[in-house]
Amino acid sequence: MLKAFFEYIKLNWGYFSTLLAVGSFIWTLGVKSERKIFEKVNIKENIVEVQKVQKQQSEQLDSIYAIIDKLRIKQSQIIDNQNSLRQSYVNYVSNDKSLKLNDFLKYMDGLEFEIAPIEGAAKPDFKIGIKKIEQQK
Repeated sequence: MLKAFFEYIKLNWGYFSTLLAVGSFIWTLGVKSERKIFEKVNIKENIVEVQKVQKQQSEQLDSIYAIIDKLRIKQSQIIDNQNSLRQSYVNYVSNDKSLKLNDFLKYMDGLEFEIAPIEGAAKPDFKIGIKKIEQQK
């Protein structure tokens, strides 16, 4: 009886091995398919996350640009106000007949205000600089 059982297994071992191989193949295909689906979902989630980060960075950059534009407008207003003040001094001194300050008037006419970067600064920090403009004769 035991001998007959082993003979039966010996005859059908090939069929059993084939069935086991086909089952393993189908199982492997299913696992690989599931991995690909899971990887696609992860990739889509990563893309969405990157898009959110880029949108936030873009909004922050836009706000920085807006602040820079406001600073430039304010700096231009300060320069205009300083130049107007200079012109006011020149007009006052030139209209006062009791004062004879030709050198002062020439010096004040040569002044003009501008925004100049501070040398050696690591960050763009600005100050108002005064420079003398050479008068053409």
